[in-house]
Amino acid sequence: MATSFSDSLRSSDSMTFQSGTIKKEIAFLVSGLQQEDKEQQKQITSRLLTIAQNECPQASYALLLYPLVTLLLNGNIDASSAAQSAIITLVNNSDDVRSALIKIGFIETARQVLIDENTPNHIESNMLDVIQSLLFQGVNGNEMIGLVSILSQLSEEKSEEKKKISQKAKMILNLLSGFGITGSSSSNNIQLVNVNKELKIQIDEQKRNYIELQRKDEEKQKQIIELQKKDEVSIKNDEEKSKKIIELEHKDEDNKRIIDENKILISELQRKDEDNKRKITDLERQHEDSKPKPVINNQIVSQPKSEEIPISISVPSEGYTKIEGEFTYTSTKDYEFQTFPIDQQFTHGICKCEFKINKLDSYQNFGVMKSGPSVPFNGHPNENPHYKNCMYFRQRGEVRQNQKVTDGNQTFKSGDIISLEVNMDIVPRTVRLFINGVLQPVYMSGIPDSIQFYFHFWNNEESVTVLSLKRLSSPTDATVIGAKEVKWEEE
Repeated sequence: MATSFSDSLRSSDSMTFQSGTIKKEIAFLVSGLQQEDKEQQKQITSRLLTIAQNECPQASYALLLYPLVTLLLNGNIDASSAAQSAIITLVNNSDDVRSALIKIGFIETARQVLIDENTPNHIESNMLDVIQSLLFQGVNGNEMIGLVSILSQLSEEKSEEKKKISQKAKMILNLLSGFGITGSSSSNNIQLVNVNKELKIQIDEQKRNYIELQRKDEEKQKQIIELQKKDEVSIKNDEEKSKKIIELEHKDEDNKRIIDENKILISELQRKDEDNKRKITDLERQHEDSKPKPVINNQIVSQPKSEEIPISISVPSEGYTKIEGEFTYTSTKDYEFQTFPIDQQFTHGICKCEFKINKLDSYQNFGVMKSGPSVPFNGHPNENPHYKNCMYFRQRGEVRQNQKVTDGNQTFKSGDIISLEVNMDIVPRTVRLFINGVLQPVYMSGIPDSIQFYFHFWNNEESVTVLSLKRLSSPTDATVIGAKEVKWEEE
């Protein structure tokens, strides 16, 4: 049935639709109406109403109504009834839908369907329900004048199976009579002729609109193709830019790698340079030591035979860095006490410990403490109770012990070699200071019977190297004008 009557409906192609997505959705929804699931049919009808009211332009209602009218003419009773329910819901809720239904030629389709004797009863009944709904919603009865004749015939049906159809036809005729449309009078015929003329004019106008819309659509398609070409060119350009960016990133990574490798190489060269400088210093010192009794600033120095003692320092591993294979310590913190006792303890003999000041920014201390060690790593030699258990030579040339200060020695500076020599075999036991091999005048006597050497710093980047620890066969033969003794005090 749908095929034989669909020609009287004006094609949905005569209307354009802005959204291809909604067009596909309408087809999907109408297809879903053919299912027997009542709840699904209700949901689909609700969605179609939403599209009609909010998403579908008035000029494109044909896309919404055409498939529903086609489904209304379906030989399947359930499918036809579902389409009837959906159309009536739309008609009852939208003036624009009612107007569009008339414009697409629904009345003429209804007339042909009702005239055809082979039309199934359920299609005739559903068609009459839609017509009745249009009239109930205020559609001009003159639009229906072409139906009067067939409605009159249907109203006179006597068979039981046509009983409901006859009743619906009578109801529609009664509604049309309210518009002054009754029977098939000559007045009605004239009206019918006028309506047909008007419909022909509307069809011709729709054809012209269709041709114009087709032309516009072709122009849009051309524009779309042109834009697609531009997009392809743009995408190609973007891909080339991306490739160049990736190449630049790779080059940047290569440059960074080369820089890192150069930094490592520079660091290694600097380390080797430091090693060479240290070796040169050691050689210079050994050369000076080998000279017989040189006279320096009125001091006579002779070097006794010595025996190297292995060095070990056991302190927490934080707050400083240490060069591997050396006893070079560099502070990494500001204003934090760090005391480094040498593990070896001395109770007898003559011992000498040599230090090198690599960098001096604020102050550094070199001294001896009671064995224990009696000053902790994070303690200060001049704080209670540590000041009673140690003594030290300070960078400004003074000697400190038990919070007493005695000046008179040379000040320290970066690069100086500091040597402390203790004599545990004499009474009182003594500790003397040498700076770059030069004996200093202020020394300490009466040191404890068991001692450890130590050094101390507290500022960031301060650096000291323990060069050697030796046991001497005899005291270094050196004298100094104006020697000054400072005695160790317990209290």
